[in-house]
Amino acid sequence: MAAILDFFKGTTSNPLKIDTKPSKFPVANYFLIWTDSTIDAKNNESQDIITKLREVVENVEGFTKPEQCIEWLDQNPEKKAFVICSGSLGRDLVPRIHEKSTLKAIYIFCGCKEQHKEWINAWKKIEDVFTEGCLS
Repeated sequence: MAAILDFFKGTTSNPLKIDTKPSKFPVANYFLIWTDSTIDAKNNESQDIITKLREVVENVEGFTKPEQCIEWLDQNPEKKAFVICSGSLGRDLVPRIHEKSTLKAIYIFCGCKEQHKEWINAWKKIEDVFTEGCLS
């Protein structure tokens, strides 16, 4: 998770990255949609991750099913959103949301980047893939 947070806080030429200083990137205007079947409101780790994400992006929504993410995107066409999803859900979710105008970027969080390498290259809105090795 640290790598994902660092990615959003980092400073490079990538316009999606933000700095902890006053940012050119209007984070308050964006929503981060985390879609992962392992999100659990009773699980401290899930809640800790959401808390850390909210330190960077105030508006964070967590869903356990692709349909919930799709519904949110459909019901909020005026919003700008990023989606973080697991690799296993991403195979189903990405083709269904990729062309939505509200969606600005997709980040895949998985256990094995190589396992998803082939299919992720087909989708231009996938900005990066993070592995569980990034958790620390």
